Amino acid sequence: MKRYFSSSQYVLNTAVGPLLLVVAAIILLVSGVDGFGVYSDIPQFGQLLSAAAPMGIAFFIAIGCTTAASVSLEGKNLWIVRSLPVDTRLVLKAKLNVAMTLYIPTVLICGTLFNIALKPDPLFIVLMYAVPLAYSYFTALFGLKANLNSPNFDWTNEVTVIKQSKPTLVTMLVGMLLTIVPAVLALFFGHAVM
Repeated sequence: MKRYFSSSQYVLNTAVGPLLLVVAAIILLVSGVDGFGVYSDIPQFGQLLSAAAPMGIAFFIAIGCTTAASVSLEGKNLWIVRSLPVDTRLVLKAKLNVAMTLYIPTVLICGTLFNIALKPDPLFIVLMYAVPLAYSYFTALFGLKANLNSPNFDWTNEVTVIKQSKPTLVTMLVGMLLTIVPAVLALFFGHAVM
């Protein structure tokens, strides 16, 4: 967590999705589904939201993955981490825990706000938490795996790793694809897709 908060660029680029999600959830709660649909200017927004709200939460989680750059950010200091008398799996779990520390409260807060605003059936209430939490864990694991497969330790500026690296791009695109496709399918086929 100390390494995460020591880089303003890192925090800005990974926390923007969860922050936008919290803002959207508050606006949804205050303005209702119809009012939010007017703000978003998306056709059939109410129908889409009632069918695929869990995917909407998961989408915003997927666009701000902390683990996609976490290994590369060690940079020239990686030898320090490697020389510690700590199992490598424990270090990688710590990187996953940073992501989950950001994602879990976001999902719990936004899932609750979405449930209050949408008043869904009991199964959908559970899915409002379960689906985004599953996507959160997948995104964190996928980002870490992508970064381990393609690390960049020769950077001179953190922004190169945080914004412009292959693992960051791949993780964000895969996360977006894996949330948009089920959301569109849910629009056409209903809750069964969730």
